[in-house]
Amino acid sequence: MKADVANQDKPKAPEKPDALQQVIQWLLEGQTETDIAAAIKKTYPRVQQRPLILRARGEIAKASEIDPDEVLGFAMLGTKDVYRRAIAAGDMPVALRALKQLRELAAE
Repeated sequence: MKADVANQDKPKAPEKPDALQQVIQWLLEGQTETDIAAAIKKTYPRVQQRPLILRARGEIAKASEIDPDEVLGFAMLGTKDVYRRAIAAGDMPVALRALKQLRELAAE
């Protein structure tokens, strides 16, 4: 029982991010493949570097496969949110720019 109480006071080590997500992050940061392979070897020693890098690149490529209507809807919702916040803050120039952008989006 005493050991359990003592362990509660020790800070937990931060968990490593999922290997795939970490490699995607490194790619998005613009790290070189050589540096990424070395980092994988150090951080995830049991993981094969090349297949993981290829899988991460594939996941990034999949992100481009998006429905144009979904992008338009996202942009419209975001613009409406900017408008709402601008009105709440009393920032009329931003509110008017948001309305103008919303009108332009609606015309697409």
